[in-house]
Amino acid sequence: MLFMNHSQTPALRQLRRSAGLTQDDVARILGVGGRSYVAMLESGDRVPHVRDAVLLSMLFGTKEAELFPHLYSITKERFRSNMTFALKEAMAERQPEPERLSFLRNALTSVELDGNVTPEAL
Repeated sequence: MLFMNHSQTPALRQLRRSAGLTQDDVARILGVGGRSYVAMLESGDRVPHVRDAVLLSMLFGTKEAELFPHLYSITKERFRSNMTFALKEAMAERQPEPERLSFLRNALTSVELDGNVTPEAL
């Protein structure tokens, strides 16, 4: 199981407390059995289900990437890697569809590349 890095855990606990909510309140909003799941999310010992990340972002009016930056970061890196591979494979085809190549390039460009790979280099 993937665990979040404690040094990169979000301010979920701070947001909850500043809203005056208990862990039980948040557990009810998420539709989970008890506060232990919320405590694990707050401590970084548990990776949230995507549904819960969306619900929490709605609850606190913030983006999922801000609530769970480490999870977002590793997911973004996987997206980059998979998209780069898909684009290279498509470009290696004999007659790749221009619309498909354009879509793949645009999807890859849509994420922040942090200087790792540029679509033009492919």
